Formats: sequence, C-alpha cells, structure tokens
Amino acid sequence: MAVNQKLSGYLDSAGKRWEPISHPETMSSVDEARALGIDPDEVAKSLVLKSRGGYALAVIPGGHRLDMHKVRDATGDRTIRLASEDDLERDFPDYELGAAPPAPELLNVHGFVDPTVGSREWIVFAAGTHTDSVRMKTADLIELGDFREADLVKAGEE
Repeated sequence: MAVNQKLSGYLDSAGKRWEPISHPETMSSVDEARALGIDPDEVAKSLVLKSRGGYALAVIPGGHRLDMHKVRDATGDRTIRLASEDDLERDFPDYELGAAPPAPELLNVHGFVDPTVGSREWIVFAAGTHTDSVRMKTADLIELGDFREADLVKAGEE
C-alpha cells in the first residue's frame, strides 16, 4: 500500500515538505511508534469525534489518552463522543479504521490539537492505512490543519 492519494495530494498542494514511511501493519499509535523505532509521543494520534452538529478531530501525542471531559470543555458540546466504527466506515470510507490523518480540512471537520503535540520538531502520523505513515515538521502540520489548541489529554499525561 501507499500513502492515501487524497492525503498526498492535499500535502503536495499545500507545498509542505513530507516524507512517506512504510512499516508493518500496526493497529495503534504506540505500535506504529514501536514499528518505526521512535517514542510514542513522536506520533500524532487522530481521533474522530461525533456530536449532533457533525464531526471533529482531536489530535494528541501517541502515548497519551484522550480525556473526554476536556474535549467537552474545549468544544462546548456535552454530546460529543468518539465516532463509532460504523460512523467511520460510512462517512470516511477513504481511510482505514483508526488511520485517519490529522488533516481537519481534508476530512472537512473542525480540528483540535493538544499543545503537547507541538513539543516535537517532527511528527509522524497515519497516512490513511495501517501500513503507511507520514513524517513532517510539526509546525507545518499544525499550520496546515488550522487547529484550535486545547488541553485534551488525561491528567498526569501532559
């Protein structure tokens, strides 16, 4: 497999430098980091959220867990929850389950990023499949995604 064509076109059209990385199949950001020989927090974990108003994307470091109380505070939406597998298969068919890239504009959703993601110069993230990732400058990813910064990780994991 290769980097999702929509994602590669999106990154290329933005003029950002990025590097494709292939690896054995992984089903979590921690496994992705392990397969690449990097720290889990060098991987951006994308979590698709759903509310009555639509979808949003939360991006946190791979070694952290999402705090839904903080998500609800950041979004001001008490109904927001993790999108179900059925939601993802139906509404994001271009991406394998659990491999959506941290690209809110591409997914046509609002984006939220935990400030700890920006602590690394470079970041790796799923490229639409469980065998392909992208590596790029973290600042470029955050700028490209037009994210709203918000505290999203469980306490004690910052």
